[in-house]
Amino acid sequence: MADNDKQELVMAPEGAIIEISDMIDVERVENGNTGENKNDALSTKEIVSSSHRLMGGISEAEQMAKRIENRLENRVKVTFDVRKDFLQTCRSIAVEKGYDYSRITLNDLREFRDRIKSKVEQEHEAVSVIRNLLELCEFRNHDDNLLQVLDRAIQRVEERNDRWCHYQDFNFYETVVESTWPWMRSELRVAALILFLFYFCTPIWFCHIVPDDGICVTEDGLPYAGWMSSLYFASTTLSTVGYGDLSVTKTDGDGRIFIGAAYMILALIVAVAAFSAAAEQAFSPLANYQDKLFCAFYDRILGKQKEDELLYKRIGRVRLVKMSQIFLQFVLLVMIGVCVSQAFPGNEEDDGSEWSWMTSFYWSIQTTTTIGYGDLDMSFEMRWFQIFYLTVSTYFVGDCFGKLGSLKEEILEIRRQYAWGRRKCTKALINDMQADVHDEKVDQYEFLVGSLLSLGKLTSDDVAPIMAKFRELSGNGGFITYQDIDEGDKLEDDHIESSYLGET
Repeated sequence: MADNDKQELVMAPEGAIIEISDMIDVERVENGNTGENKNDALSTKEIVSSSHRLMGGISEAEQMAKRIENRLENRVKVTFDVRKDFLQTCRSIAVEKGYDYSRITLNDLREFRDRIKSKVEQEHEAVSVIRNLLELCEFRNHDDNLLQVLDRAIQRVEERNDRWCHYQDFNFYETVVESTWPWMRSELRVAALILFLFYFCTPIWFCHIVPDDGICVTEDGLPYAGWMSSLYFASTTLSTVGYGDLSVTKTDGDGRIFIGAAYMILALIVAVAAFSAAAEQAFSPLANYQDKLFCAFYDRILGKQKEDELLYKRIGRVRLVKMSQIFLQFVLLVMIGVCVSQAFPGNEEDDGSEWSWMTSFYWSIQTTTTIGYGDLDMSFEMRWFQIFYLTVSTYFVGDCFGKLGSLKEEILEIRRQYAWGRRKCTKALINDMQADVHDEKVDQYEFLVGSLLSLGKLTSDDVAPIMAKFRELSGNGGFITYQDIDEGDKLEDDHIESSYLGET
């Protein structure tokens, strides 16, 4: 159960309404006074209607939240073409039958489903190698997918015991669009595809389409040198390291300079698109594992966090975990760079000697931080390693900034949760959370909205348009009921009923 719900149960043990009497009861218990007046206060709470009770410890608000979340999590995955076909067909039916354009009847929906179902059955009867191959490759069959959507639409209308399908609302809340191409359905795959195309096209462009000796550098006896240099140039540009050892030839006119500028802009776009997607999909599980690992480590050293732990200690623990993660990532990345650079021969100092350990450390620092002064001579063969090392270094810098940026918000969230969790049933709480009608009571919905506002998860700017929509639907009443259903629906119901009776 969420912390909000636990706090709600603590404050309202008998029902879903917090009253001034709750505050009085708490004060009496703390003072050792548990006389008849307390029983009178409890008897007052018993008159609260059963529709407002917490129903076995699970609030109505929590049930509603779970129901909406489950609906969103179980939406039908459709391609854009399937969604377009569904909407266009439903709209054509609505226009043809003279309905409001946003809805069709359940019978119309069933007829639409039966047509598609018949088509799907015919397709399944005909054995098709291509169809089976496409399904094996996770391509969605258009008609099968559309049939799923129609079955879900009919199910939802029947569950409501309704006659109308508001297909536009159903489309938004019950379906979610995914790419027609299987490899584009994951942000990680998209990121990998973008990076692959960027690296693959760079040597083709600079070695064959627009040959540039400043990038596609050749070495005696190394037939792959041009492509490797181009890939290395792609990494230095993508990571913004820019050692300066490779660059676009600028002596051939402004055209080459323009190509170099366009390539840098393209590299920036690729870096933002690819690494943001990778950070969301690929590295989030790793980050969560790191958080758990570091928390477990510090729990052993500092002891497990207690519920009554002081606020400054909680904040200090969060800061320690985040900064430790950044420091450990940085040290590991630097040490990998140092060890690998020492393994490659040909990395020379100014006096012709091999790099010392301190020089390797200096190079690794400027590469990991994507500074890249370009003041060191590196061996040609080490470019193989740098192609990958520069990409990882770029992600590390972005991840560090992300962790530091989120640290402030995490600390603010801890402060809010700490202050909210310590609140007791007081006049201040009831006055803060009760609605305009000051009845000295706070029900579960007032408590929920008030808590969300206190925790900064909701603002008055968020509430205003929602309540404006409520007033629109309820006709400025206190509830939205079946009597508030659009008059157009009722008139069309009567029209459909009379048409049906006339036909029979």
